[in-house]
Amino acid sequence: MKNRQFFATLAVGTLFGAAALLAMRGHDLDLLYLKYLQCRETAQQLLEDKQKLEDELSHAQKYKDRRLRKLNIVVEQAPDEFAKVAVQREVKRQLNTMLDKELSLLENDPNLFKSLLEGRSLEIGGQTLHLQITSVIIGETTTVYVNALKEQKTIKHESEPPTVLP
Repeated sequence: MKNRQFFATLAVGTLFGAAALLAMRGHDLDLLYLKYLQCRETAQQLLEDKQKLEDELSHAQKYKDRRLRKLNIVVEQAPDEFAKVAVQREVKRQLNTMLDKELSLLENDPNLFKSLLEGRSLEIGGQTLHLQITSVIIGETTTVYVNALKEQKTIKHESEPPTVLP
């Protein structure tokens, strides 16, 4: 009977020992799994950061090589629609030399378009139109807003004698 009791106690002790060992190893395994998840999360975050940096780098390279690709001319005021089209065509022709220039040149001197066009006179359909630049939006597609105003003739008062200065 003592042998049976000894083997029973040994079996119960072994089971309790195995259960305790399994619990400790299970706890270690859980800690390793948590560390694995943290490393995976960190790796995912680093990949996202890498992608953002690559996008910023490609954007910076595009920004470095930015050029004037297209000109949009918007005529806000003109005597009629035919004059609008003619002014738009003429202004685009005059600014055509600016195409494919680096945008940094234009951004450093934003009044360049205004100095090129402001006050110019165009003869369209028998009428003289003066150009007035209202605004310029500089980008790869640059937009120039223009007013084409009729020349106002001065009225001479022929009935009045000229003023004599002393």
